[in-house]
Amino acid sequence: MNSLTEYLIEALSPEAKKGIKEIQRALSGSYEGAIETLNEMLKDPRAKEIIEKTFGGEWSNLDLKVRKVNLPVQKLTPTQNEIDFGKSIDFGLSIKPESIPNYFKNPVMIKMPLVTYNSNFVIDGHHRWSQEYAFNPAATMECVNFSGSLSASAFLKVVQGSIAASLVEKGVEPAELPVSVVKPGMNILKMSDKDLEKNISEKMTEEAVIQLTKENTDLKDRKDCIKYLVTNCALLRDNNQPPANAPGRPYMPQTDKVEPRPVDDLAPELIERIVNTIKLK
Repeated sequence: MNSLTEYLIEALSPEAKKGIKEIQRALSGSYEGAIETLNEMLKDPRAKEIIEKTFGGEWSNLDLKVRKVNLPVQKLTPTQNEIDFGKSIDFGLSIKPESIPNYFKNPVMIKMPLVTYNSNFVIDGHHRWSQEYAFNPAATMECVNFSGSLSASAFLKVVQGSIAASLVEKGVEPAELPVSVVKPGMNILKMSDKDLEKNISEKMTEEAVIQLTKENTDLKDRKDCIKYLVTNCALLRDNNQPPANAPGRPYMPQTDKVEPRPVDDLAPELIERIVNTIKLK
């Protein structure tokens, strides 16, 4: 922390000082512990103000940079240990197969850019990244990329703190960090080739076959398409595993639930909060 921040904290009440120290303690500990602490603080009006001023507010330090880049999908690493089949590849298979041509553009953007860290880690957009990987592993994707000296785990804490601050700023009640879950047995990172083939075969519509064989002329029929997608999903599973002790889906930042958010980018105020954040261990 810089001298100005230290000066401001010294002028606070003992309760506020305790809250600042609690944030710093939580963010230097486990990722799950940081989420639990932030949710507890969101229940306390005094702690809410501390969160808002710490993450992107007057007590924060400039510690990160951000820019838009195009990154190869095969070079990216997930930061969560669950990727839901139903919210990923199934989008192109049965939910909206007419979107398949978009997977073969260069670079690709699905609804909005991915959020990445140090041109390596996927922070937000795991489902969009994995569906692109499945349909076209040679693709590059548009990304909002943050860079800094933090670990990937510490950066996830920064994003969660910034979301918490945005919830406070917008007056969301009850204020709690948004979560999402993966159905049992539908985690692409853990599915066997046999399970991948079964689910892809069950979900693949005729429209998906038509679109996929049109975009990839090496594929001639439904059987080719199934084999192609299974191979790509297995490639992701085998070569793009998350770091050890990566959190599950419920603990991951859900930046798409921070409103308002333009369809083609993160909300500008959330980017600003993430960039202007406290220095973490």
